[in-house]
Amino acid sequence: VAGVLLTLSPWRYEPSGVHAGVAAEPQYLGFQFLPAALFATALWFERGSRLAWAGIAAAVALQALASFYLGYVSFAVLPAYAAALAWRSTARGSGASASVAEGAGRATAARRLVGVATAMLLAGALVVPAAIPYLRLRRSGVVPAYGVDFVARLSAPPWSYLAPSGLRLVGPVAAALAIALGLARLGQAAGILPREDRSESARAGEAAAWVLLATGLLLAWGPYQELPGGFRLPLPFWFLWRFVPGFSAMRGAGRFVVAISLACSLLAGYALASARSRLGGARWPVAAVIVGAALLVAARRPVPTEPSGIGADAAPAYRFLAGRPPGEPVLELPAKAGEDDLQGLAVDSQYMLASTVHWQPLLNGYTAYEAPSRYVLASIAQRLPAPDALDRMLSLVDLRWVLVHGARLSADQQEAFASSPPGLRETLRDGGDVLYEVVARRPERRPDGLERTDRTESLEGTSRGPLDARCLAGALEIGLPAQGVRHRFAKQRLRARIANRSDCPWPALGAGDRGLVMLEYAWLDDAGSVVVTGAPGRIGRDVPPGTEIEEPLFVLTPRPGTARRLRVTLRQQGETAPIASWESVVDVLGPSGAASAAAS
Repeated sequence: VAGVLLTLSPWRYEPSGVHAGVAAEPQYLGFQFLPAALFATALWFERGSRLAWAGIAAAVALQALASFYLGYVSFAVLPAYAAALAWRSTARGSGASASVAEGAGRATAARRLVGVATAMLLAGALVVPAAIPYLRLRRSGVVPAYGVDFVARLSAPPWSYLAPSGLRLVGPVAAALAIALGLARLGQAAGILPREDRSESARAGEAAAWVLLATGLLLAWGPYQELPGGFRLPLPFWFLWRFVPGFSAMRGAGRFVVAISLACSLLAGYALASARSRLGGARWPVAAVIVGAALLVAARRPVPTEPSGIGADAAPAYRFLAGRPPGEPVLELPAKAGEDDLQGLAVDSQYMLASTVHWQPLLNGYTAYEAPSRYVLASIAQRLPAPDALDRMLSLVDLRWVLVHGARLSADQQEAFASSPPGLRETLRDGGDVLYEVVARRPERRPDGLERTDRTESLEGTSRGPLDARCLAGALEIGLPAQGVRHRFAKQRLRARIANRSDCPWPALGAGDRGLVMLEYAWLDDAGSVVVTGAPGRIGRDVPPGTEIEEPLFVLTPRPGTARRLRVTLRQQGETAPIASWESVVDVLGPSGAASAAAS
């Protein structure tokens, strides 16, 4: 029963998508090793066998290699589980006095705890070779360290798991049985319900499962709890974030829900085992009903799937690229627009999967820790096929092919690609998909340091130092789409018209954000409070003095009725004074609303 409930935990197959839970990410499906580590730990305390000790080390190491997130979860919760087993351990010999037996039990428990600690140290040593590159990237800034305030927004306090959404994420069947067992134990402690005769190993295992649940709830709570008066009470997650190498890259404390779900599944198994003496032969039908209920919850609506687009289903463009000589870089459009573009993340991931058909170098793709150059190139790609954008792209990276998926493009991009874009030669057309060969002149030399975030100049040679007050003369205007601003999962593409009315060049093209001029935005309610905001929008080129340019701006949208105004600010990052700002009343429509937008 416990195994089925864990396997069918809703977070593993969350049908609403990655934005609704921790699922839809394959690494979380490899969650079989922490349960194995708990099993090995229980055997180690019960029998002290060397095979069980080795099993702890192997399971924890494999869980970390399957997913560093789940590895951190394992290293964080397993000590608490082992401590609970040690606390419940007693001597098993006969003929010894109670005090001697208690002393022997404590000594044995202490040795078992030391054994768990050494097994985890061995697991850490096995993981170190894989962890070193991540730690190096962490020092260089490629792997970010998320601030505690950011982590707090992705945390979940314990009481949130009693809400319907929390129960649904953990698994309603497992959660219900765990709650029922907890109420039964409280009733027994109060003398309302009779106690049943259970083995010491069963008592120890159930106690350890309760401690595992408490640990998961505590760590999912996040780095702190805000108290009245603005005081922040630090929680255990904060100490791990502060002192454990690499833990600061764990941006979602709520992902400790995997430990909560595991604990509830274990407790559901203990609940059935505890009741089997009273159920007798009926325990098997009851177990079948529990399994059937879990299957019904999992299957009440199908998990959405879509064609992979590889193998026999590969598009003609990918098969064409597979026949080309290796080493011809490809860019697919549309591409991800900024760090918080989850729809773009999904699309770029599809491109990356499709690249396994041809294995050409790909400018698209997704990883949790993307190179700083990723967003530099993405900001330029948003303006293609403009000739100056293509020139900038070729001045930074090699590029041979551009594959355009017309059905996914915005209306203005569709129009731009419809008229034989200069520098690109159409090679293959398949419905709305067009493969272009890049025939524009290629520069002989490209600048170094494309991925460096510590450059003192932009990639076009403009200083990234603070702009003088005389340089903060500019104008900003935002163009809204004719069909209106719609609320949906994908970011909305707007047009930003930027005018530099000073005699200073503005730095904008470069890795990182320090010193770069960028577009910040926020949706405001009637009281002026921020409802929705997102990562600043990049400008895909420096802005020379006395010039006016147009750039795309991608914004997250609020739910209809929650915000009335959109504010966009042009600002040099790291500075407080804005260069220019624009604010307007904007009607946000639902996905099927009327095709109009009011702005003033």
